[in-house]
Amino acid sequence: MTSASGRCSTTWQKRCIPRTARVIDVHDEHGVIELINPEIVSAEGTQCGSEGCLSAPNVWEEVERPNIVTVKAQDRHGKEFTLTGSALLARAFCHELDHLDGHLYVEKVEGELQNMEAEDDEE
Repeated sequence: MTSASGRCSTTWQKRCIPRTARVIDVHDEHGVIELINPEIVSAEGTQCGSEGCLSAPNVWEEVERPNIVTVKAQDRHGKEFTLTGSALLARAFCHELDHLDGHLYVEKVEGELQNMEAEDDEE
């Protein structure tokens, strides 16, 4: 297209393909798990355990999460799969997928966060 000034202008339309990704490794039999566009499809039971996060350094606290979680995702080649995890893996699924929705575990803490640096100072 040529404008009135005689210059050529081109409009590129960019097609947005939304993708989210997480890599999880809880050092179990599943090894490193790559999740593209993951979503939780089922969750059952409850567990309570300590969580911390690099997004909120030096603090941790007990957080209630589902005990069994099934996620649906794609692998790096676009093939869809489901995976069910329990205990720590279920916790990791929830924690990491919360990040994709803009949430941190600290939003789920009912009491005060424990400061790991303060505990180290006490020892």
